[in-house]
Amino acid sequence: MHDPARTRSRSYLTVPEIAAELGVGTTSTYKLLREKKIPSLRIGNAGKGSRGRFVIPRRLFEEWLKRQTEKALNESEGILA
Repeated sequence: MHDPARTRSRSYLTVPEIAAELGVGTTSTYKLLREKKIPSLRIGNAGKGSRGRFVIPRRLFEEWLKRQTEKALNESEGILA
């Protein structure tokens, strides 16, 4: 069962947690992770075609999300100008 208090205390996030935060499905999240568009670490057998586990450091994800948000805001300002 998902325990929000425990999730906040960890230094990493899981794929389902990232998907929920972004409002997308886990399939889309895995695609973004495989394409290295979201910062992550690969744990376990990470060779080509492997099924290693993705771990997303919370701090890196929060920084990435902030940059993406700022980028989107800057682009929308140019459209509105």
